[in-house]
Amino acid sequence: MRPARTLVAIAALVLSTGRAVATPPNDDCSAATPIGTLPFSDSVDDSSAIGGPEDGVICNTQHPTQTVWYGFTPAQSIQVRLDTQGSVGGKIMRVRSGTCAMQQFVEQQLANCGAPVTFTACAGTSYLIVVGNSSFNNTTSHLVFNAAMVGGEPDSDGDGVGDCSDNCRITANPGQEDADGDGAGDACDPCPLVAPTDDPDFDCIASTNDNCPAVWNPGQEDLDGDGIGDLCDDSDGDGRLDAYDNCPLVSNPSQVDADADGIGDPCDDCQDYDGDGFGDGTCPPDNCPRQYNPAQTDTDGDGRGDACFLCPTLGQTPFWSIAVSGSLVMKERGIGLRAYVRSSVCAGKANLRTFEIEGDVVARASAGTAVVVRRPSRDGVFGDTYLNFLDGDLITGGGAVGGLQFVGNPVPTPDMSGTNPRLADCETAVTDMAAASAQIAAMTPILTLGDVRIRRGELVTIDATGGGVVKMESLVMTGSREAPVDGGIKDCYSSYEEAASLVLKSNATDQVVLNVGKLQIGDCARLFRQTNTFQTVLLPIVFNVPGRGSPVKIGTQVGLGEDANPLVLAPERKMTIVGSRLDYEPFVTGIYAERLKSIGYVGYGLPISLGCGS
Repeated sequence: MRPARTLVAIAALVLSTGRAVATPPNDDCSAATPIGTLPFSDSVDDSSAIGGPEDGVICNTQHPTQTVWYGFTPAQSIQVRLDTQGSVGGKIMRVRSGTCAMQQFVEQQLANCGAPVTFTACAGTSYLIVVGNSSFNNTTSHLVFNAAMVGGEPDSDGDGVGDCSDNCRITANPGQEDADGDGAGDACDPCPLVAPTDDPDFDCIASTNDNCPAVWNPGQEDLDGDGIGDLCDDSDGDGRLDAYDNCPLVSNPSQVDADADGIGDPCDDCQDYDGDGFGDGTCPPDNCPRQYNPAQTDTDGDGRGDACFLCPTLGQTPFWSIAVSGSLVMKERGIGLRAYVRSSVCAGKANLRTFEIEGDVVARASAGTAVVVRRPSRDGVFGDTYLNFLDGDLITGGGAVGGLQFVGNPVPTPDMSGTNPRLADCETAVTDMAAASAQIAAMTPILTLGDVRIRRGELVTIDATGGGVVKMESLVMTGSREAPVDGGIKDCYSSYEEAASLVLKSNATDQVVLNVGKLQIGDCARLFRQTNTFQTVLLPIVFNVPGRGSPVKIGTQVGLGEDANPLVLAPERKMTIVGSRLDYEPFVTGIYAERLKSIGYVGYGLPISLGCGS
């Protein structure tokens, strides 16, 4: 008995009953009680037995306490049943083979996670049985241990060879063939011709013949034929193994792949950005490089495919999240939530309060006050450090800058020289958007719908498969009420069943424009762009509102996130977009208008998601 455990045992001799109880003689594995002739029964007071590290785990996660041990070495192969019927305390047990120092679990049938246990005992094999309590320090514990023979040696696969001698217990193989001599029959050996000692990576190829002996590669792929498998070879020395390198023979550590075809740019002789079989390099030239058009249809013969009319028409406009020829007003709503702009802003003049802009702010005004940045009227829900933040430059055409109240952030130094090249970019975008709107308005529509009004609870689907222009005299989507939530603030979640919904159905890469004489999208309205398999794709619904006329209005929480992400082209119209009172932004890809008033939490995206650039 181990000295450390003996000290603990002495301390446990006197129990709550007041009587002295000796530690059981089979408390340790090394003193396991031998099981002789079956049937066998033993009764022991195990209340003072002690668990230890040698007891291991019983029933997967339970560490037994108050354990005792039994040993059994049968003279013939039989089935044995062990139970603890008549015991006091919850008993669990585990059967193992080997010695106390080297134990292995034995296949067994468990009832109630421990006892009884039925197992096949093979002749001449030494078995160790550990029995313990599932609860800790049961002072009334008592063990009754029973062992009995319940059958002869089984033959699980019925091949005439008993389980103890069968090298494939559950697969019939009466001949017991074992080509590699590893003890596993060929019938159930995943690598019947290679012993595990000769195959450390288990790919069924002996190490002497394996081009990656430590890495599983049953195919033995070797692109450069140097005798080193691709899974362990970096042929071009760029730090990427050949098997994971999109240019395994040309160094390209950045793995640039502009057309996403799995072939890196340095070794791709055909840059096919839209996967239609046409592109740059050795493949035929593509008249719409970023729009899928395998037919390459070009009705007017101008070298530009019909499928990509939108991007060339818009020119420089899509490289701005917001472009207005006149004034831009951006202010908070309710509890001070900000507008979030992912790209740059181009305007004649700008009056800004409560915003986060990741690009530049360019105001073309050459005199007077071109830009005013006002402090938010109250703290936002995220704290001041998230309000009035500009990641790019503040540029004017010579006009002054007032306010500059960038709360919690560095104050940018304005460029009011009037010579910054971004001014020319902004001017070009404004000119391009006006020309684009007129050009698109003059295109022959693929569908004419007249006045379209979508009321609460209604859903209208427009099939624009193939792309092109859909003409409407007007599109009015009736708003539904924002429902109150915690704190009395309102949102659209609970009113979606009564929302006005528009679904634009087309192919995933079709460019579609809705030419609309009047555009009003009410609160909580829902917009979707769907493929013909009804899988939502994040291509914007593009609205062109040409000429002068009634203002464009977009209500709060339209689409609620990026379901809709519309792009609105209205170069001669005033426009108002009202954001949420909550942390749910109506999300638009881009707004191009004469004047824009942005109120509250509105998200402005990256217009180049149209596929017009990268």
